[in-house]
Amino acid sequence: MKKTYSEPQQPEIPRLALRPKEAAVALGMSEKALFSRTVPRGDIPAVKLGSRVAYFPHQIREWADRELARQQRAAQQQTDGEEGVA
Repeated sequence: MKKTYSEPQQPEIPRLALRPKEAAVALGMSEKALFSRTVPRGDIPAVKLGSRVAYFPHQIREWADRELARQQRAAQQQTDGEEGVA
């Protein structure tokens, strides 16, 4: 019987940054929309790594939370304004 040698299992290294396509998928938008909303054109944080752009998952989550809160405030203000019109 022949013995086979297998490489020891390496622990999976967590990804520290997302590529633009991955960040766009995570946010549910196109890469073009992501690019137009990325700093300095917009408010989504990103870093330049050489010639590439990277997005940190925790910053993407923080941005999404802020954006959700902003939209909820805007909707509430609109609702409050409509109640005063009646």
